[in-house]
Amino acid sequence: MTFFTLTLVLSWTIWTPGALGLVDFGSLTLLVVVVGGFGPLVAAALVTWLVGGSLRAWVGQVLRWRVRPRWYLAALGIPLVAYAATSIVYLALGNAIEPSDILQQVSVYALPLIFVLNMVFVFLLGGGQEELGWRGFALPRLLERFNAVTASLVIGVVWAVWHLPLFMMEGTSQYGGPFVPYATTVLALSILFTWLYRGTGHSILVAMILHASYNSATVLIPFQPVQTGVVDWLLAAVVWVLALGLVAVYGRDLRSGHSEDRETVDGRVPPTT
Repeated sequence: MTFFTLTLVLSWTIWTPGALGLVDFGSLTLLVVVVGGFGPLVAAALVTWLVGGSLRAWVGQVLRWRVRPRWYLAALGIPLVAYAATSIVYLALGNAIEPSDILQQVSVYALPLIFVLNMVFVFLLGGGQEELGWRGFALPRLLERFNAVTASLVIGVVWAVWHLPLFMMEGTSQYGGPFVPYATTVLALSILFTWLYRGTGHSILVAMILHASYNSATVLIPFQPVQTGVVDWLLAAVVWVLALGLVAVYGRDLRSGHSEDRETVDGRVPPTT
């Protein structure tokens, strides 16, 4: 609770003036969003230090790169599959599309490079660093009390609400968008992140790659919908299908016999869920 509260306080203190229209950040909006986005990381570091935990062990989760290649493929590929499936369903329903804003400015051959550059930005500054808070701090502690699905949903609720001011701050990518389908998608995404986290033996590095890929995947789709509201709900449905599929296969603990999940960030063996 201390971590969640501190995360909201740190980020919302920076974002709220813009969300309420008290300050027009203008060209500095991206910088404000980035700075506020470090709330989960800073909160996790502070609480870890306050309770006498090991900051080295906490940060060390980012260095857990020795995982099976399939996990890297999953981190990169799941968002692409989700967005591609959403686009296919959208078109199958007879909805109209138009060239994406990026495609109107650059060649289609430049999209992979833009995707990689965007991933690097998100990985370091635009969301990837959040994972040291959500999955690196909160998740292992919640897993000591709840099964993986429940722990995921708890984080998902806070994770979604945490973004709320961005939907009211002009100049952000979320501004003016529908919050409810977004929050619905985030709840399902949280389950996907937990599955990846447990399967890789608590690799925050792979979770950061998933976060970066998800936030960048739309770059590779050269078209955009005319009815964005429809797509928001379709994406939520697709991600929930993926999440429920994982629950059906791996159970509520989201861990199989081949999982690399063996211990918590504090070195303790997690209880059976």
